[in-house]
Amino acid sequence: MTDPPGGLPPASLRNICTALALGIAGGATFFWLSLPLPWMLGAMAATSIAAISGVPLAMSKHLRHLMIAVIGVLLGSAFTPDLADQIVRWAASLAILALFLILLAVLVPWCLRRAGYDRATAFFSALPAVA
Repeated sequence: MTDPPGGLPPASLRNICTALALGIAGGATFFWLSLPLPWMLGAMAATSIAAISGVPLAMSKHLRHLMIAVIGVLLGSAFTPDLADQIVRWAASLAILALFLILLAVLVPWCLRRAGYDRATAFFSALPAVA
């Protein structure tokens, strides 16, 4: 959603506030439950459930760009020298993961093409985070 030139209409502002309130509540809930990445995953879970349930939500383009930067800093700050030392121990897991993703990149589009999807839809629907 893009912001109109004269600012946000009241309904959009209400929908943005609803989305932010749900995000805060979801993040706080995940934090209270000691779940991983609580402020990101909790907010995502709460707003996803609300959106699927039909709650009207919106987000300002400018606020979205700001939050992308904040999430980047939060995720980047989780990488410490200790974590870098542990990556060596994960080599086998990372190699298996890479092979699995390559297998998915080949197999899933093939299955989707057989199911009747066009080539572009099959390709872009097959891989995680390709958009």
